[in-house]
Amino acid sequence: MVKIILILALLQYIYNFIFGYKSNILSCGIFGQATNKPDNLDVNGVHILGIYNIERGKMSCGLSWDGDVQYGLGLDKLYTDFIVDREIKPVKIPIMIGHTRQPSYGMAITEDNAHPFGFGTSKDGKSYEMIFCHNGTLKNHKELAKKYNIELTEKIQKMSHGGHYYDTTRDKIDSEILGEILYKTKTFHVLSEYIGAAALAWTWIDEPNKLYLWSGASKQTQGSATITELEERPMNVYCKNENSMFFSSLEDSLTVLGASKKDDLQIDYNTVYIITDGDFVNAEKHKVSRLQAGQTEAFVYHNPKHNYYNSEFCDWDNYEDVREKNKNTRVSTDIETNNSSMTNLHNDTPIYPISYYKDKVYSKSLRYWENGSLINGIYVYIKGWGFKFTGIDTVTTNAFIKNKKGLTFNCETGIFNYNILNKDGFIPFKKDIDNIQFHYFINGVLLKTSEDYNRAVILKNNLKVPAKYIDHHLLSYISKHPVIDMDPTKTISIALFDGKPFTGNITELGFEKIYYFNNGVLTKWVKREDLVKKVETPVIILPAITESSKFDKKLFDNSVKAIEDFEKNIKIEDIAKELEDETFIKELIVESFEKHSEDISETIIEFSDWKDNELIKGALNTLNLISHTLKEFVEIPNKK
Repeated sequence: MVKIILILALLQYIYNFIFGYKSNILSCGIFGQATNKPDNLDVNGVHILGIYNIERGKMSCGLSWDGDVQYGLGLDKLYTDFIVDREIKPVKIPIMIGHTRQPSYGMAITEDNAHPFGFGTSKDGKSYEMIFCHNGTLKNHKELAKKYNIELTEKIQKMSHGGHYYDTTRDKIDSEILGEILYKTKTFHVLSEYIGAAALAWTWIDEPNKLYLWSGASKQTQGSATITELEERPMNVYCKNENSMFFSSLEDSLTVLGASKKDDLQIDYNTVYIITDGDFVNAEKHKVSRLQAGQTEAFVYHNPKHNYYNSEFCDWDNYEDVREKNKNTRVSTDIETNNSSMTNLHNDTPIYPISYYKDKVYSKSLRYWENGSLINGIYVYIKGWGFKFTGIDTVTTNAFIKNKKGLTFNCETGIFNYNILNKDGFIPFKKDIDNIQFHYFINGVLLKTSEDYNRAVILKNNLKVPAKYIDHHLLSYISKHPVIDMDPTKTISIALFDGKPFTGNITELGFEKIYYFNNGVLTKWVKREDLVKKVETPVIILPAITESSKFDKKLFDNSVKAIEDFEKNIKIEDIAKELEDETFIKELIVESFEKHSEDISETIIEFSDWKDNELIKGALNTLNLISHTLKEFVEIPNKK
């Protein structure tokens, strides 16, 4: 054992020597392993994760195995010291959970405040009932404690310097309160309610083969107008095999055990993973919405008249015990309505003022808009941002993806980072172009297939002025959602889908509202973000059927025939020649500019070894600007 410790300590020394501790990190570290039986636990592997996570917590540490917890404080506060001469041989439970603590300002460094926390007593009376640890800080734990009837203090015994015991009380810390709420309620509801940041790991001793993991993401400020959700705290996993997985706050620690840096190790945000027998691939997953929360409190948070906890923002209903699989059944949910009386969709408005969206795509009147105009072209959907324009055809789209592959994307600005020295950020295009999902728009309508788009483009380009919009009857057959006539003079806008007046509720990717229709007439709409834990039958107002609101099949047939006759008169040869010339020019531009861009990129890489030199810094800035300009030159003209 001593030899192993010395090797691990040497590993830590080498790691610190090369990379150095990130002393500015003020977050705790979570790590551990889950398997199908105790014999398959890799204790030394868990120790390696613990040593790496010292970087995230140097004030205390703890490790749980077989339903018990041991802590390291004082001389044992570092994980390397904690494991020296400590016998750790799990024999009952195939899960180990460890923690390295870096407390928030003002929080005491005591065994009572150290992680993991143990709650309750197991059925055999020999261990805790639940083991729990938290990385992050909460802002509203006292309010949550009040809501869930959790005591903020605990009675304890202490020993005086004279050796006498006396009763006193201690304040519970935020992490302990969050864990106690999960223990007491046995539901995930509180995960939609906390204000702050959290990555979590916990297990129930009477379910010894199940590990629960969580990594939250939310708005920077509760109630802000932004729709961007930011990572609160990381939680990464590495699947060694189908019945063994490791987890850690640090990606690098998992690569030491065999994980590839090419893999996306971060678990999905706002999702509770229930991992049985170490099988992460087939884990049970439950989405929890954090839209009503945030990492910092809204200014009006302490207004006693405002109740922030009036609903559960989760993907299940009546889910009373997360530990009983037979209760994990989802029932149909509905939306709490704002009782909108709008019936003419031409009067529809976005959720936020137009100025809020800037260059983002938004939804209105069952169509997609950007900067006040209906969008046309091929788009991709980037999580955290929305739809991003890629081109008007496959040539420009392929060039866009090729130029952006491997680049980081800023979800705040919507800009790709061309500085190859910058390793931070989110990379949306890692896969080959064949694996990327594209979205096709014409006149703001999301179409079903690329073939529908190509056909619609030809029709739109040959429409006679002022007929700038393709007939909505025809569009309803190739659209992924109902569409209305764009004539704003219509007093009632009939929504058609597959050529028929639509009945039902509808929302689509990027839509901010859910629309309810009866026979093509809008009866109500609600915000998508207003999902609540409530079953409600929507009130349908049956409209009076008039001749003008009926679907006119004769008119539709005449429209289709007119379009078909028009297509027959198009000179296919001329169109083909025009497309061929345009394709050649675009390919020539792409090829030429890519060649120059690659040369500059190689130069940037060569210079990066001397990036601290002032002359080199100036040269790198110039080269990055040129590289950026070369790549943008291909995209901007195509978008226009």
